Amino acid sequence: MGYIRRLEVKGFKSFGPRPLTITFEQGLNVVTGPNGSGKSNIADAILFALGENSPRVLRAAQGRLTGLIYDPKREAIEARQQGAEGEAPPAAGGRAFPAEERPSSCRVSLQIDNMDRKIPVDTDLVTLTRELKNNGENSYYLNGKKSTKSMIADFLEVSGLSPSGLNVIPQGAATRVADLTPDEKRKMIEDVVGISKFDDKKADAQKQLSQADTKLQIELARTGEMKSQLERLEEQRNDLVRFNQLEGQLSWLKAVQTSRRITELREKLSSNKRMEEEMTLKLEEVRKRKEEFESRMAAATADKEKFIIEIVQGGGEGPTKLRDELESVKLRREQLSSELRKREENIRRLEMETMPTLRSFVAERKKQVTAVSSTVESLSATEQKLEARRKDLSGQLQEILDSEETLRATIERNRKQGDRIRAKLVSLSEELAPVGLEINAVQAGLGAEKKRAEEREELHRAPRQAGQ
Repeated sequence: MGYIRRLEVKGFKSFGPRPLTITFEQGLNVVTGPNGSGKSNIADAILFALGENSPRVLRAAQGRLTGLIYDPKREAIEARQQGAEGEAPPAAGGRAFPAEERPSSCRVSLQIDNMDRKIPVDTDLVTLTRELKNNGENSYYLNGKKSTKSMIADFLEVSGLSPSGLNVIPQGAATRVADLTPDEKRKMIEDVVGISKFDDKKADAQKQLSQADTKLQIELARTGEMKSQLERLEEQRNDLVRFNQLEGQLSWLKAVQTSRRITELREKLSSNKRMEEEMTLKLEEVRKRKEEFESRMAAATADKEKFIIEIVQGGGEGPTKLRDELESVKLRREQLSSELRKREENIRRLEMETMPTLRSFVAERKKQVTAVSSTVESLSATEQKLEARRKDLSGQLQEILDSEETLRATIERNRKQGDRIRAKLVSLSEELAPVGLEINAVQAGLGAEKKRAEEREELHRAPRQAGQ
């Protein structure tokens, strides 16, 4: 059977700031001392280590748990008041000095023998430690390792230890039980039997259910918001994809149109060059023919002069024949002169009509080529801008796709969390079902017991009233 082996106290109530160790033996242990020496504070320290939180039960100063921390000024005042009433000053009062500083916390360690393994911890000794700080913060330790109050309470519950289970009966407890109301007695019996722990667990489970439901609603609202945001992003992505497609088609069409215009202009330029070459060849041919006529005229003139010289020098029938030939030559010369004038007129006409038109045509074609070159350069710059815009939009599209993937992952994570919460709710509901049935059965038994107690009380009251 387990028992308390040692109690270590520091800064708790009247025990002072220095550590104090009290050793117990198996069996009956008695603590004696004068009034106000701190005997009851030992029981309070044990309750404090077991997890009691009621300032009234622990008789804390000022009705607060922080009143359990040793206060030298308060202890000195209480010691003077007891001395004024004629009582012996307590031993703890001798350690209280107003000039002594109040510690920042109190600490109680309770060492319990666990040879029988009633407490589900695989050690022969179980040490429960609780520390209370000035700000009201509590720290719990199990065998030197930090733990929680609920975990320690579960361990103690298995072995039948609890602050409210009448393992520790404080001073005046019997008198207070006699003065309790029926509801208070029922509450005390439920605490002893262990029903209250189920009420606490039920309350905690209902609180967890409420919190889980609230979190679930929040997550559902967030999921809805994320879905709407995802739909907006999906629309933006579709618009951006469509814009990129249309922009690509527009760039392609502009490039095709520009290519066709360049091809047409190049063909026209080639045609103009061919026409210019043909006109140049024709002009060269006319010039050659002019030179030929001029050479023939010079030859005719030379022949005429030669003929005249021969006539002057020869005489006889020759002159008549020569005159006829001269007339023929003159006629031929006039014909050739007329034809030469026509050719020269044609050459001048061609020079006056064709050359300016050809020059203006060539100049116009050069302007068109210059315009086409500037258009090509402008289109190239536009193409570079469109390419930069395409890259920028592609980056934005990638960002939108990344955001979409992140939102999908968040929605999936929230969905899984919601599934876990629902599963936990179902599990808690299944765990609470038998507990609720057991609570109802115990409450029914307590109601029947209370009714029988009232009936017995009525039976005892009736003979007393008859005797009066």
